[in-house]
Amino acid sequence: MKNNETFVVMIIMNDNDPWPVLNREKKYSNPWISLWEEETLLPNKKHFTFTIIEAPNWVSILPIRRDKKFLMIKQYRPPWKNISLEFPAGRMEKDETPQQAAQRELREEIGFSSKKLVLVQKLRPVTWTTQWVYFYVASELFSSPLPPDNTEFLETYVVSEEEFLEKVSMGEIVDLPTVTAYFLAKHRSLI
Repeated sequence: MKNNETFVVMIIMNDNDPWPVLNREKKYSNPWISLWEEETLLPNKKHFTFTIIEAPNWVSILPIRRDKKFLMIKQYRPPWKNISLEFPAGRMEKDETPQQAAQRELREEIGFSSKKLVLVQKLRPVTWTTQWVYFYVASELFSSPLPPDNTEFLETYVVSEEEFLEKVSMGEIVDLPTVTAYFLAKHRSLI
């Protein structure tokens, strides 16, 4: 399908998708995302147009060393115009499992692989996208570097759990997937 093509979709109402899509139009697309507008029939029989972002699923990994310190990355986030301190994360490549993506991202972003990679939770990051994010805890780390993506300029940062929580409370760590990964892992007694 080409950009700006319009097509009509007829969906029978059911419990899984009770709001029929009457029209769907792609407004923008690049290698990372597609932006769609969907005209939807609401339960009150009114029409409403939702904007939806289609993007690949991705992974967020909390790497923990033997000394219980976390490995994080510092990177510039253009939308924020600021440096972000966060756990390694990235989108899944086509035909890649979440576990394969997590291992690849660890290697690209911090130069390590994990002998023990535990899936903590699978969640939807926000309501306007089709994505899933897979949260992992990585331990038993060993050196296994890959070159980073050509758009990434990263610095590895080591932080204790106490320092991590202090940076969150002081507003120095503001990346929601990073904070979510920590609290999910803590709740499951993985850290």
